[in-house]
Amino acid sequence: MLHLSLSFKKARMARRSRAMRAGEDITRGFTLIETIVTVTMFAVVFSAMMFVIEYFYRTNAYVFEQTKAVESAHIGIINAMRDLREASYGED
Repeated sequence: MLHLSLSFKKARMARRSRAMRAGEDITRGFTLIETIVTVTMFAVVFSAMMFVIEYFYRTNAYVFEQTKAVESAHIGIINAMRDLREASYGED
């Protein structure tokens, strides 16, 4: 494996030196594969973030509804207790 990577380095250096002797621009951009991999990785990370945000949004909405239900039940119990305290026996 090490021998293979050294041969790639030697080949790249040889191409670079030939390009410099010929006066060519040796700076290169991204290859198509690198661009596709980068875009794919970005899409996966973005999708995961959107899933997490949507999950927290739904969880927050559920907790908010549960809180409203508990508060409503609490108010109903307070009203029922007040009505029971104010109740009196009939004159039968």
